[in-house]
Amino acid sequence: MVGFRLALTSYCGIAPRVRSSGTSVRSVRASRRGDARLKSLLIFSCNSLVRSSGRYGEYYRACRARGMGHGRALKAVARKRLRAICAVMRDRVPYRE
Repeated sequence: MVGFRLALTSYCGIAPRVRSSGTSVRSVRASRRGDARLKSLLIFSCNSLVRSSGRYGEYYRACRARGMGHGRALKAVARKRLRAICAVMRDRVPYRE
């Protein structure tokens, strides 16, 4: 399932891109590849979720407290939401907050 989730985040264009040089490996910005409309839809929906007091709002505020910028924290929330979507698809059960 991890492979599917990684493929889905890559397809949406929110997976962190990894750069490596010799022995150093680091994660750099999100890849620009992927479906732009799907990425926009996911980011815009997460933008309204982060204003709530629910799970995603708390996660966004925790990311911001760790020093992430707005866009980076929003993409982290989008990846967290995609994990929930994958779990719903895998388990074939309705989503519950």
